[in-house]
Amino acid sequence: MGNIKHSTTVTVPVEVAFGYIDNYRNVPSWMFGISRFDPVGDRDQGLGAVFDASIKLGPKTLHIRTEVTEHVPNERIAMTSIKGLESTVLVTLMPQGSAAAELTMEIGYKLPSGFAGKALGTIIDAVVGPGMRYTEHHLVREIEAFGASGAVGKSD
Repeated sequence: MGNIKHSTTVTVPVEVAFGYIDNYRNVPSWMFGISRFDPVGDRDQGLGAVFDASIKLGPKTLHIRTEVTEHVPNERIAMTSIKGLESTVLVTLMPQGSAAAELTMEIGYKLPSGFAGKALGTIIDAVVGPGMRYTEHHLVREIEAFGASGAVGKSD
């Protein structure tokens, strides 16, 4: 299983960062390759919420269904795929004083076996580094703009 982990600091309170990350509507604006992230069913937030996502990786677009498997307000959100590419995403936040937070994102994935898995692995390997840098840059920028807009406590 491939695993990517990276940490950075955002200059907003942890509640603001979590409020932004916790809103599914924001995911396509910061997560590399995500063109669609739509709730399935009545829940669009919290433990047990399920989402359909489309992820463009190089020439391929993958479709996955993911479920929120951990949801601790102002601390962590974890999602695990339940259909499509086997993957996990974990976002954790740790306060750094009252006006900043350390944000850590960890992405894990397991490729299918055989030729298809090897081909997909080649594509993923080529986009992993740039994709993580893109995600980090855009997430920090979006969270800090969200905080600067006075949207504290609002997620829409």
